[in-house]
Order: sequence, then C-alpha cells, then structure tokens
Amino acid sequence: MHLIMDVLRPLLDKYVVVFIDDVLVFSRTPEEHIEHINQVFSLLKERRLYVKVSKCAWLWTEAKFLGLVVDEKGVRPSHKKMQGLTEFVQPTDRTSLRQFLGLANWFRRFVPRFSFLAGPLTFLLQRNVPFEWKTAQSRAFAELKKAVQQHATLALPDPSKPVILVPDVSQSAGAIGAVALQKDCATGRYRPLAFGSRRLTSTEAKYRVRELEFLAIVHFVKVWRHFLSSDSEIWTDHQSFTNFSHRSFEFCSLRVRCWIEFMQELGITLKYIPGRANIIADAFSRNPPAARQLVPSSAEVSRMGRAQRLPVRPRPLPKAVLVSVQPVGSLGAEYADLPDLVPEIEESQTPVREGDGQQSRTGMELQSLTVSTTQSQAFFDACRRGYSADPFFHPVLQHLSQQYPPAPTPDFALRLRGMSLRAGLLYFEGNRLCVPRSQQGTMIAGVHSSLHAAHFGMGKTYQKVASLYYWPKM
Repeated sequence: MHLIMDVLRPLLDKYVVVFIDDVLVFSRTPEEHIEHINQVFSLLKERRLYVKVSKCAWLWTEAKFLGLVVDEKGVRPSHKKMQGLTEFVQPTDRTSLRQFLGLANWFRRFVPRFSFLAGPLTFLLQRNVPFEWKTAQSRAFAELKKAVQQHATLALPDPSKPVILVPDVSQSAGAIGAVALQKDCATGRYRPLAFGSRRLTSTEAKYRVRELEFLAIVHFVKVWRHFLSSDSEIWTDHQSFTNFSHRSFEFCSLRVRCWIEFMQELGITLKYIPGRANIIADAFSRNPPAARQLVPSSAEVSRMGRAQRLPVRPRPLPKAVLVSVQPVGSLGAEYADLPDLVPEIEESQTPVREGDGQQSRTGMELQSLTVSTTQSQAFFDACRRGYSADPFFHPVLQHLSQQYPPAPTPDFALRLRGMSLRAGLLYFEGNRLCVPRSQQGTMIAGVHSSLHAAHFGMGKTYQKVASLYYWPKM
C-alpha cells in the first residue's frame, strides 16, 4: 500500500483513491475519466508497475469498493455485506454476540437510532450481567437486522456546500443521536451524509437536559469535524443555545464553559428550530411514524426559526514574535532563534479609579517583554519567501495577487476557500496565518520548546498550533 500511494501521490484525493493494491479512479465525464486513467498509467509505467486487465473494470457508473456501492446517487452498503449480517444466527454467548455487534457496527452511519436499537444487546456485554437471552434481546436482534436492510443511501459530501448538523437527546432511551445533512440543489431538499448515535454513560445520564443537549452538539461536532466548516449550521430545539453571551459564562458549570469555548473557536451558526418542527432530531430518539418522509425542504427550514452565531471573543491576527532576551547557557542558545508563538493579547479595557494614572490595563502585560520588531519581521519575511517554493500556497498567492479572478478549476476553488491576502501574507478563515513548508518545523519547535512555551504534549501543542496557524493536512 505504501508503494502504490507513493507512486500515485500526485493524484491522491484529486481523482484517485488507494486501498492496499486496489485503485479507484473517479471522474465527472467519460472523456475526463479516460484522461485520468491515462495519467494513472503514466505514473505506474514510470515505476514499471503493471495492472492485470482481467481484474480491471472501466467506465462504470456504479462501483463496489470496500463493501460499499458508490454511484451518482450516493453511498450504500453492498448486498454481499448486508447478507452476512442478515444471515447471522442468534448469538448464544458473549463471544458470538460481540461478533454480531462488531459486524452490525459497520452499518452504524447508515442506520438512525443504531445505539437505541442495539441497547438490549450491548446490555448483555456489561460486567457482572449474566448472559440471559430474553424477549427484549430477540426483538432488538430482529429490529437491528431490519434496520440494516432498510438502510438509507448517504449523499456524497460536497465541500463547496455547508453542512447541517441536527442533534437530539432522549433521556428515556438514554441515548443521543444526530444526522449530518447537505442540501441537494436539484430537489431543494436535504440529504443525509451520515447518521450517528451513542448511549449515555452512567455519569452523563445524570446531566440536566440542557447539558445533555449541549453534549450531543459537542460530541457530534467532534465526530464529524471533517465535514464541518465555519459556514455550517447546527439546528437545535433548545433556544437558550442561541443566546449565549460572555455574562452567561458565570452561571454555567465548568464543563459547559469548556464546551462553549470549544464551539466559539469553530464559529458555527446555531439555529433554533422549535421542538414541534424538529422532526428530524426526533427520528433518532423517539422514532415518529414515517420519519423518513419528514425531511424538510430549505424553504420550510427558513420559516422554522432564527440563527445566531456563538459570540466569539475578538482576537488579533496571530503574531509569531520573538522575545529579545539574553540566552543563558546552552538552552538559551538552542532556542533563541525560535518564534515564541504566544499571540499578542487583546486589551481588556478594564476601567481604573481616577488617580491611578492609567485609563486601561491589558489583561496580560506582554508589553513588559522586550519584543524585537526586526526579528518578528524576519519571521514574516521568511514566510513570504517560503510561499514561492510551497506547491500549495504559491498558486494561491499568485491567484489572490491578481485581484481575485475566477478560479480556473473546481478543485482550485476549494483550495481558495477561506483564504485571504494581507500585506503579502496568506491567512485562512480570518486570522490563521498560513505557514509554508519551509517554516513549519521551526514554528512547531517554537510552540513546544521556545522560552515562553510550556512544553505541552502532542494534543495541546496541536491545538495551540491549529488555533493560530494553518497548512494543508496539518
């Protein structure tokens, strides 16, 4: 797999997908498809790799790949994959039950309310619970098979369109669920990209309703983060979520405060949908009749409620500044030239009593540090020089320097999405500085090991970098 991916790397994720030694080429038209196949053959020929014609299929409108059937309508499980589940005999012990649930779990994204349906079965896998197959388990076993047979066909994600996330909670079922939707321009209706659900833990089951609703939002935002962007929406039937303010922080628990801060970083719009109209979410937790036919059109949604973004604390543009200090010993000499990635802190404008000789104080006195303007400018200049040698950012820089002409191809239009040019520097989604490949190593080392870094672990270091900087596939 590593060899094939290395050979076809210039074409990966553009119109080629590789799994081990299986290569899938997808195109919009037959003419474009033939051209793509020729390019794949050219790369294989350079490395003297050959394909077996008897194992190849050409110009198919429907492809079976990794147990999935992919066509212009979307993605669905193959008949052979479903047959293995529907013919599974009733489990007689924990081992066979785990095998069944492991196979059924593969269909999770195609089945609404999966966790609710599988609840009586997963209950038998708990510690200190005897394996006693009763009526509830037989019913769940049959309903889960039936739900897989009546699976939904999932739409193929379109990165140029916003994604709608619809979560909901059922305390009676002890589960949360959600669906990711995207508008079909041809019909004006919303189609599912994926379904999700999970059972609540014993601790989560004690949360208040408001916290459970927020838990569902945060959980599925994390699950489908690769689908979402700043223009995505979350439809919720909890109106208070659209009225968050900085003052309301003091009335929230620490857990909810962390969730609010997480959502603020994403800038996703929260849209209030009255409970009586939120029939999509109810389908996951309460299973109303004919829920599949109740997916609203875009016109119906626009009449349901109002939308509001979570208030985002204004942040300045990230500045990779270097602190001018005298190095002490070998440690100071080693990291003296690394950028300190602590951003300039905004002024809090805290009023001071008369006579103090001040009108405002900053939240953190970074001004007490002696900042070298020349060193900071040197880092920015290095980024500007690095763009010219970066295969991803150089075309973007050239395009934006020409006063935003139309994008030549749809793929390039996706690359331009969220990009802006200011003073010769590229920014992504507003304030995230685009770092060329030549400066990424220096920047990461600065985040983790500079004089003002805290030597965080991998997770926190990544969060710190991702909040201020950007490069593809980071």
